[in-house]
Amino acid sequence: MQEFIVWCHQVLHERFGIDLQIMAEAEEDQSVPRYLRMQLGEQQERCDWLYLNQNRWIGAFCTIIERMLLPLGVTALSLETGWFDTVLVFCRTAHVEEITRWFPEVE
Repeated sequence: MQEFIVWCHQVLHERFGIDLQIMAEAEEDQSVPRYLRMQLGEQQERCDWLYLNQNRWIGAFCTIIERMLLPLGVTALSLETGWFDTVLVFCRTAHVEEITRWFPEVE
């Protein structure tokens, strides 16, 4: 999970100038992080990482993080590659239509 957090922060910071903090949180009786807390200024979102990983986690993560990014003109997309892989893409909202032409399965 830590690699994913670092990647998200790095991409959002370097490409869009967004300083979104993403932190992993464990419950008191667990050593494995259960939650992701995302914070942008005063706005916060918290998602249950273990629950998301049992389902279609990238699509769910995109829905959650997009609430914070849309006001800044950035969108999070879940792209199905056709090879059993799903890719997370952060892009300018203005380019979503163009990207979805290439990936009709976008969520």
